[in-house]
Amino acid sequence: MRAYAVGLWTVKEGRDDDFVQAWMELGDRLRSYGPNESLDALEGRRESIAAVARESDTLSERTQRLFGLLENLDLHTLDYVGEIS
Repeated sequence: MRAYAVGLWTVKEGRDDDFVQAWMELGDRLRSYGPNESLDALEGRRESIAAVARESDTLSERTQRLFGLLENLDLHTLDYVGEIS
């Protein structure tokens, strides 16, 4: 069953522009779009992203900067249940 990851990123007040800049500095390395074939595939993708962030000092610093601009991060995993045609 396909699975999706959804996150609600709440940025600290007055830090919106800093967050956008920090997000853009990450490039495409930590972004992912579309369905995952299964929950295991989604968890594998998350582990891969975490490994990339850990192995790169520069990326780790950028990630820390990004998360430092957040008031809250609320992550969810959703199961695909159907579509409207």
